[in-house]
Amino acid sequence: MNEVVCYDINREFEIEIYALDTSTTTAQIDFGASDFSYSLSSSGCNTSAVGRYSTEFEGDSEDVMDMGSITVSGESCEVDITDSGDNTVGTVPIDFDLFAPSAVGLSWFIEELGSGTTNLTLDLFTLFEGSSDGDGCGGQTCICTAVYSKI
Repeated sequence: MNEVVCYDINREFEIEIYALDTSTTTAQIDFGASDFSYSLSSSGCNTSAVGRYSTEFEGDSEDVMDMGSITVSGESCEVDITDSGDNTVGTVPIDFDLFAPSAVGLSWFIEELGSGTTNLTLDLFTLFEGSSDGDGCGGQTCICTAVYSKI
């Protein structure tokens, strides 16, 4: 995972952008034919999850995914990340544990970049809802996504 990006409810513009410090935090998700594994390691804290997923992929670059039969292990890892977007809100703690009730109806989008990198943008499946959590994105309704890169 490279960053967390929070969009307005219609996904038309970015409200908050958080870069993950990849020198201290590693978060990744791997997909098999019908199963997935997710892991996060940050400053000695480790959390992971495995389970199954389903999507109605029809060859295009976006769709919706449901995760199920989820087993979470490890610790509850809260990581401080800093807003690097235009509306800087400072450093915000995010609990990166996979939260099963949030792991359904996830939108995903795959983008091939010219550099040979592929980005997967997947709705964030944690409890994080933006900088002010309860209100989300400073009182605005927003949708937060995680951006994963693969070279």
